Amino acid sequence: MSSPRTRSNSSCHLSNLVGPGMQLLVSELPTVRDLLRLGLLKRKDSDADRRNCLFKDLVNDIYTDVLAQWQKANAQFTVPVIVSERGIKRKMENLWARAVEVCLGKGEVEVKQTFIQGLDRLFDILSCKCQIRSCAEVGCSPDCAREAHTAAGR
Repeated sequence: MSSPRTRSNSSCHLSNLVGPGMQLLVSELPTVRDLLRLGLLKRKDSDADRRNCLFKDLVNDIYTDVLAQWQKANAQFTVPVIVSERGIKRKMENLWARAVEVCLGKGEVEVKQTFIQGLDRLFDILSCKCQIRSCAEVGCSPDCAREAHTAAGR
């Protein structure tokens, strides 16, 4: 006699898309995949009656871990250099919702492919979206002390 089909064994799992739940790597800023894997881990580690909890319930814990990782990279990563707490949490919730939709096969093929291609991109919480370029790319003088320039100014 076979076991009954349940959502847990008949539908696509997010872990099939991003891998198993995992803590953030201490040596790197988190990628989109890292954030989703952290969410899976937090959901798994939550109390038994919270196992089926919504991602919204876990966002505070995940936010704390992500912010700590960014601030390890640079202690000046605080508002206004980074997006507000509310904005980051909203970005996390939207990301999780898109990941679940892709996992369940919802949406257009191009949107799914774009999402999957972006999994290993940095989960960016910086306010500034200026392009950073090296002196060689900009073509400035060899004695430039800056070593890098933003598209907003040299």
